[in-house]
Amino acid sequence: MDFVVDSDDSGFINISIGPDSNSIVQNAFLNGVEIMEMMGKSNLVP
Repeated sequence: MDFVVDSDDSGFINISIGPDSNSIVQNAFLNGVEIMEMMGKSNLVP
């Protein structure tokens, strides 16, 4: 599952995980996190 989020005014993002509230098995895991900064328009041509 992918998410795109904005940071708050501090520039920090808080990441947390947990099981679905409707799940019978109450466990969760985080396999990895990829954080990228979205850039505005650029005049650079590859």
